[in-house]
Amino acid sequence: MRLDGVKDVKRAFIYVFYDPEGIADGYVEKMLSSLREVSSHTLMVVNGDIRPECLGELGDAVDDVLIRENTGYDVTGYIKGLERLGKEAAYDEVVLMNSTLYGPFYPIGEMFGEMDARDVDFWGIAAHPEDRTTSIASSRYGYIPRHLQSYFIAIRSSLLGDPRFADYIASLPPIRGYDDARGRFEISFTPDMEKLGFTWDVYADTSRWDSFGVNAVMYDPYMMTRTFRVPFAKQKAFSFGSDEMTALYSQRKLLDYLDENGLYDISLIAKNLSRTQDLKDVRAMSGLNFVVDSSPKGGEGSCPECAFFMDSGTDEAFGGDLAEALPQGAKVFINHEGVLSGKEDLMSSAASALKTDGHLLDGVEAVCFLDLSRMPDIPRGWDAGAFLEMCRENMMASKGYVLRVLELLEKPLCLGWLDSPALHSGTHTVIWPESDDELRRCCFWAKKEVFLRYIGGQSVEDALRAEGMLLGRVLSDTWAGREISSYDYFITRYPRARKRYLAMKKTVKKLLPSRAVGTLIKLLKK
Repeated sequence: MRLDGVKDVKRAFIYVFYDPEGIADGYVEKMLSSLREVSSHTLMVVNGDIRPECLGELGDAVDDVLIRENTGYDVTGYIKGLERLGKEAAYDEVVLMNSTLYGPFYPIGEMFGEMDARDVDFWGIAAHPEDRTTSIASSRYGYIPRHLQSYFIAIRSSLLGDPRFADYIASLPPIRGYDDARGRFEISFTPDMEKLGFTWDVYADTSRWDSFGVNAVMYDPYMMTRTFRVPFAKQKAFSFGSDEMTALYSQRKLLDYLDENGLYDISLIAKNLSRTQDLKDVRAMSGLNFVVDSSPKGGEGSCPECAFFMDSGTDEAFGGDLAEALPQGAKVFINHEGVLSGKEDLMSSAASALKTDGHLLDGVEAVCFLDLSRMPDIPRGWDAGAFLEMCRENMMASKGYVLRVLELLEKPLCLGWLDSPALHSGTHTVIWPESDDELRRCCFWAKKEVFLRYIGGQSVEDALRAEGMLLGRVLSDTWAGREISSYDYFITRYPRARKRYLAMKKTVKKLLPSRAVGTLIKLLKK
């Protein structure tokens, strides 16, 4: 069935929304408002609850709202939505979609215009590839067939009005869990309809990646948007943990592409991710690790909007040239001096001073915190030196570097916290820190609002969520070069070093009594 010849296509959207807190972030209103371009009727099905103020903000973006219990995932929400529309409402197309999508990045009519010319009974954005190695118990298939995923399926009247479709929906067993939602509907719907003789297609043909088992919507949202002009991106693509997916850095490229070309307000994505996802996963998946030019160029201007909190020995530890990295006009607070004249550690001193003078940071946008007194006990002197170099290079390499870090914190990406990567050296793995908390107590950049919450006792994650901001890491280009050299050394030398160690361990076990082996091996490891 084609729709390009139909005058005034009658199209309904069933938009299933779920949020554990009942909050509809700004991206939801943006999506629903944009659908108006191609929608005759928009039904919002709320699984669970939605806050009244959030519902009010949607205004005319929706025509009807169905609030139901949070059971059966989006699948049951779609079914209840179809029941709400009623059989008497003769739509040319009904689109099932859920609130896990960001966008649109392009005019929505572009995609629908192209798909209207396709002679199909149902369609989607892209197909999940077939996977013969995996199966889901709740599915009648012993593998995962090629299928449309349930976040977006458009169904035309040629299928909607067929009695077999109604029978199929009526025969679906209850959806009691995520595997049920996938096995009983998502991965089965497409092949089941195909067996009944109905035709389908996709807007973005990613079949060339199918042989690799790659779900391009998740693995490469940048390619999907730029190459195929897909107007949506999945929320999960920015936080779903996978080493293979992280390596692509596609999510970061997508965010930059959208921002640089004015295609979408990426702060809508950032604020939702901050509130709903694990911030460390977002940092990894979205590539929020930034390499910044460390040269002094561009550092001539005044910078009254930044402040530095540092321990009294910081300048000496950095070689006495700290002034070379402090922009003109920046506020500098040194522990045990001036307003921080107490005997507490730097964090406590800063908290006390700010409690005494609430205007201490007036006009400040971002804070750099350096507390070298919290430096961990590193046994080897040259590693301790490397740690100090890391702090200096990645926090305040030069005046120009500082100003570029501040520019980074002002981008729509909503970065609220930038700390340094862990210290690596040669064949050692992570020498420091043992946890992110150790690193955060030592050196970081933070937006003022996040900094105030943090020294007030909140965790970094809670402070960022409260301000709708994200977690990132920053390192200078010179330190990035050192890291590459260190990783290269580790990759090339470690296997050989380990091979020698295992051979020595085997020899020692043959020559010495068993009770002496453990002690000697510990010595060899040092």
